[in-house]
Amino acid sequence: MTVSTEDFERTIDYGIGSLHNHAVHTMWAEALWLSRIQEEPAVRWTASDYPTVESVVENWKIVESNWRAFVGDLTDDDLQKVFTANALSGTYHHKIGEALIHVVNHSTDHRAQMLRLIGDYGGQTFEQDIIFYLREKQSL
Repeated sequence: MTVSTEDFERTIDYGIGSLHNHAVHTMWAEALWLSRIQEEPAVRWTASDYPTVESVVENWKIVESNWRAFVGDLTDDDLQKVFTANALSGTYHHKIGEALIHVVNHSTDHRAQMLRLIGDYGGQTFEQDIIFYLREKQSL
């Protein structure tokens, strides 16, 4: 990690608070949407459930693995399937494809907030644009 534990935990008046809160919130939201799409019980996590950077990283690897397994089997027809999402504001119906777009957009928003915080704390980041990821994959 390129920021101190103190900076990771520092409560700030930006976004949803600390860098820790941002990370757990984003990880939780990704897991929540997958549970909704798969019509499984909703997950409920807070920063206290993942008290260290290491615990966030380890659980996020599981969340990412679950997403990769799910999207790896999707067909074009699957993207049009409708599922029910229960939220605090009500019950909604979404296509899987719409939810995938939302998950990416939501995570991008919070990633930008986290990058700003890391930069403010003097930490190092790396290129975030998808094109750099795709180019790296081509060279492997």
